Amino acid sequence: MRKIIAYLFLIFTASSCAVTTKTVNVDVLIPSAERISLKDDERIVLVANYRLKSRLVNKQKSAFVDDSLQVVNTIENFKAYFQSLGTFSQSYVRVNYHPISESDPELLTSEEIKSFSQLEKPKYIVVLSLLRTLIERETPTSYKVVYASLWHVYNAKEGVLERELLDKDSLYYDQYEKVSRSELDSIISNDVSYRVAQKIGFSILPFWQEQYRYYLTVPDLKFQKVSQLVQDFKWKEVISLMQTFLTSPEKNDVYAATFNIALACEMMGNIDLAKKWLEKCQKIKNSYVVQQYWTALIKREMQEKGASVENGTLEDQQQE
Repeated sequence: MRKIIAYLFLIFTASSCAVTTKTVNVDVLIPSAERISLKDDERIVLVANYRLKSRLVNKQKSAFVDDSLQVVNTIENFKAYFQSLGTFSQSYVRVNYHPISESDPELLTSEEIKSFSQLEKPKYIVVLSLLRTLIERETPTSYKVVYASLWHVYNAKEGVLERELLDKDSLYYDQYEKVSRSELDSIISNDVSYRVAQKIGFSILPFWQEQYRYYLTVPDLKFQKVSQLVQDFKWKEVISLMQTFLTSPEKNDVYAATFNIALACEMMGNIDLAKKWLEKCQKIKNSYVVQQYWTALIKREMQEKGASVENGTLEDQQQE
């Protein structure tokens, strides 16, 4: 009797451990609250307004950093941030420098929008409309920096304004080494340009966030090749390998294969297809891992739709 019980226990243990859950760290592109929606084949054009001789007040050099120089640094930093996302048609991003006078409005006219859109046919025109940086000495060795920038995002195809962003902030600098005022201004303005570009880029463009995802393996040696494919982010190869196990007589093989195909679909940007495969997986075994993945998929889907994830049960979220 004891032998029979021990034998049954071994069978139960082997079957319950037949599927192994592993994790992989992945980068997920998260849309921001004020995001602009771009597909891989769509472009943007950048425009930078600047005022000539803005550093002169009553023919005297003021504490303002030269507007035209800082505008160049800021818009180039924004361009670099955009290109670093690596998701859109970013091999070439045109920057237009747009001199304006003190009396000119910051907003583009319909004629200007049309003019800036003629060559690349962009979906959006992102304009650095106004930039000001004021540096004031607080003590003999410290400076207070106040800066503000105004940005506008236009729908180039429709010729309308879609976003307006105003960024204001201040910083303090301690001068540990003796440098000339012009050199100090240059250091501070470069730092401000980088901060402004990164903050605005983060506000209107998607951003990458590292997350973890589960994937499943079974004892089969061929199946276990999926681990290396997942770690190498070879999602097409993951799907090809997992499809060979969809007709397996082993329930765990089909369960793990459908789960991994769902993951691969998500990583390739097709959340709807990922949900369909996860539904198939759930019908085979409604495990805790499947429930966790449902939560992650729904959260990402709602983020992409610009909705906030509300508290509620998993069943309620799935029905929605």
